[in-house]
Amino acid sequence: MGSFAGYVAVCVMAGLAGSGMFDAARNAMVADVVEPGERARAYGLVRVGGNVGWAADPAFAGFAAAFFGSSAATYQYMFMGTSAFTFIVACSLAFFVRESLPRDAGEEKPSSFRGIGDALSNRAFLMLLGSGFLMYYVFTQDWQALPIYSKNFLGMPDFLIGLFLAGNALLIILLQLPIAHMIDERSKSGALLWGAVLFALSSATLLLTDSWWGVFVAFVGFFTLAEMVLEVAGAAYASEMAPVKLRGTYLALFGVCFGAAHGFSPIVAGSLLEAGLPSIIWAIQIVAASLAAALLVFMRLARKP
Repeated sequence: MGSFAGYVAVCVMAGLAGSGMFDAARNAMVADVVEPGERARAYGLVRVGGNVGWAADPAFAGFAAAFFGSSAATYQYMFMGTSAFTFIVACSLAFFVRESLPRDAGEEKPSSFRGIGDALSNRAFLMLLGSGFLMYYVFTQDWQALPIYSKNFLGMPDFLIGLFLAGNALLIILLQLPIAHMIDERSKSGALLWGAVLFALSSATLLLTDSWWGVFVAFVGFFTLAEMVLEVAGAAYASEMAPVKLRGTYLALFGVCFGAAHGFSPIVAGSLLEAGLPSIIWAIQIVAASLAAALLVFMRLARKP
């Protein structure tokens, strides 16, 4: 694909048939094979593995580009290698991974549309989806906007921007499992509430400071802690709400929160950055995180007997 339109088409297909389906199925399988009191740790372990890949892949790509030259052919070979590796993973899943859905799961699974309707009729789950979308709005927007803001508005060199991005990955590798262990022993909705507060603190710090240390504290500190909470507590809580036969449906709908936010938040950030109004980005994020916290409080009240 040599055009922007072709790139967009590939991204859409990857989102529909790739990560969207895979993430929902993977999270449902984790919920099937792991006891409820250990699911946050299981999702945390999955996430640590993913972050090791996130850290290793760019390093390998940079080494390959430096060693073989950064020509179009080099990148094409790297994409071909990624495709071959993904095919090997697909074959491994097909031949070695067994169906995890319990045989004694009870009633017959309803049709897809009925299952979605059943899930969306759950008022507490709807509030979880609303809060998830709002927190993922902040999560996905910062990853897109903060490096551009730091470079174009604060004049930071690429090296310093790379430091706070690397700090995020390192902190996740070090702390994701201990935080997941704490979440397993406590209320998932309470953990998500703390995540919303941490997102709000991150955005408020960005609104009030324009120094590298301020960005570092906002992103590596508050934002990374909130990210670690959201990514494990959200999936664990959605799986707890779901009937066994509808775990995939519930987790897929929760995954839509990420996809919808990821599609919407960069457009808002790009428009505001182009207009020279980065402070509006952080102000909107504070409102979004506050609304997410309010929804979580209402959800906790609604679920009490």
